[in-house]
Amino acid sequence: MAKALPAVPACLLVAIGMASISLALSSFSPRRAYAAIGLVAYFLLMEAVPLAIYSIGHSGQADWTWSDKLVLLTPMTALGSSVNWFFGTALDSSLPSTLSGGDFLMAAITSAVIFSGVLLFRYRRISA
Repeated sequence: MAKALPAVPACLLVAIGMASISLALSSFSPRRAYAAIGLVAYFLLMEAVPLAIYSIGHSGQADWTWSDKLVLLTPMTALGSSVNWFFGTALDSSLPSTLSGGDFLMAAITSAVIFSGVLLFRYRRISA
């Protein structure tokens, strides 16, 4: 029973994180098909671009210390690493060693708060 308890906040964080991103981004689209395409593009690009910049920044000649923080912008990596933090498992070895599971947890919570704020701002302007 005690090993299953971390699943409750982990699942809650993933559900809130994915819902806040999806609702905020799709609220700006006039059509459902455009919203679906936009969400797929967002999740694919926000995983690929920061990780590509991180890989370039840690290549042989470039030594960008700031590129470690870009990995925190990837939504699925942040949520997945947060789940690892809840269960106390090690992070993926491809992630920067300077970041901990708590950093990814704070990135996931911050992302959910920001996207919820965007959603509230969007619907505050629309009259009922």
